[in-house]
Amino acid sequence: MSVNIQKRSRIFSKKNFLFLTIIFVIGIIIRFYYLPFDVPVILDGQFYFWYANDMSILGKIPTEYNAHNNFWSSILSIFFSINQTNEILDYMNLQRIISVIISTLTILPVFYLCKKFVSNNLAILGSAFFVMDPRIIINSLLGITEPIYFLFGITIIAFSLNKNKKFYYISFGLAAILSLIRYEGILILIPLTVTYFWKFKVNKESIIKYGLCLLIFLLVIFPLVDVRIQSTGEDGILSHIFSGGKFVSNTFSGDNEKQDRVKFIENGIINSVKFLGWITIPIWILFLPYGLLIYFKKLNQQKIIVVLFSIVMILPAIYAYSRDISETRYLYILFPLFSIISLYTIEKLTRQKYRKYISSLILVGIIITSIGWLEYKGIDKDHEREAFTLSLKVKEITKGVNEYYPESTYLEFIDRNKEFPKMKNEIFEKHLIFSTSKYQNVEELILNERNNGLTHIVVDNNHNQRPEYINEIFENENKFEFLKKIYDSNEDGFSYHMKIFEINDEKFHEYIKKIK
Repeated sequence: MSVNIQKRSRIFSKKNFLFLTIIFVIGIIIRFYYLPFDVPVILDGQFYFWYANDMSILGKIPTEYNAHNNFWSSILSIFFSINQTNEILDYMNLQRIISVIISTLTILPVFYLCKKFVSNNLAILGSAFFVMDPRIIINSLLGITEPIYFLFGITIIAFSLNKNKKFYYISFGLAAILSLIRYEGILILIPLTVTYFWKFKVNKESIIKYGLCLLIFLLVIFPLVDVRIQSTGEDGILSHIFSGGKFVSNTFSGDNEKQDRVKFIENGIINSVKFLGWITIPIWILFLPYGLLIYFKKLNQQKIIVVLFSIVMILPAIYAYSRDISETRYLYILFPLFSIISLYTIEKLTRQKYRKYISSLILVGIIITSIGWLEYKGIDKDHEREAFTLSLKVKEITKGVNEYYPESTYLEFIDRNKEFPKMKNEIFEKHLIFSTSKYQNVEELILNERNNGLTHIVVDNNHNQRPEYINEIFENENKFEFLKKIYDSNEDGFSYHMKIFEINDEKFHEYIKKIK
């Protein structure tokens, strides 16, 4: 490839702007189509929501939350303060809409990054690869930190390829924000520093200007870190990294220290390879193999820099997989690298007989494949809607139930008819949820958790997610005489089949006496 690719045309010519706008609009439309407006955000998204809600009411950082990763919630709190409404779902939908817009805007830094390696036309296709990936689309609907994390992270990588030192001043400022978005973002200082001195050598002038870069980093990061320390006693970055180190230290401090260490490393390697292969499906798998050969055949400084950033940025993923945390989203920061590598394959294809149509066909293929994947593996809005509605039923007739993840996460949501907005602790009634994974049978579950507040057993037709003994209750309810069925969702016409059983203490004790 010509080294003068960057000079072929301006970054945002009318043609580039038009095509990027089309991709942006398509990306937005797809996301809005799959956005479940009538169900609440759950899991991590709900944590960021409540943090933002309380922050918008208080006008300062709430003290009852952890200090780390609160930048996203801080941004949301500004929008929550401006957009006053009495409906909690309006705020949650606002959270997701902002996330969707940010996710789709990532086409800009991805395009800028790709055009460092290929022509503008192919760089536009590279941005489509990223923004149309079904996992990126699903992730953008959750209202969590990844979209804004990717936007800043990819921008930093793209700027690091620029020969102008001014871009490094900006990059170090963005690195500070990245560290506030997610504490592991501070790792980006490693490849940023290596890249800086590789490009500008180690001399008096570069050292002074690197000091200025660090000063910009500190000036950006310090105000919010200081507020965190004042509010919670923790900075939310180093404090969280050290707590992770303490966890690892405690993991290896036993009689089986060597065995635990080996297992920890094995889990990290095996799970990383497994999930790395999984995330290449369905978009990347066709283009990566040949592109990898071309990419690594003639390595240059820019290629090595992107690989260096990618390796450092997935270190938290390897750590998470060592702890058996099964989340593919930790690896999505590799997608910009995947885009670049895939474009080498496509560039080869565009030299063939029908080169004029290749890029258009691939773009259409990406969109169709992405939508197909979302229909097959994406969010089932009907199921989520029913799971949410049934969670309100569970809250109405029970006090403490067994976990039935992920549907049980809706129990963390307040009733629709509660007055809002208010602070979380003023309207939130925590529902008791008891883990099922540490027990071998329902008798053991009840014996250990009955006095802690377990009142009912919830079972459903999501058998793949449940322990065998929970599925047994669903299939053979008459076998358990100490469980009285008080609700069956089929009777109300739900497709999501859920049963709720009340624990009869008297019959349970009689049963325990019999089996003893």
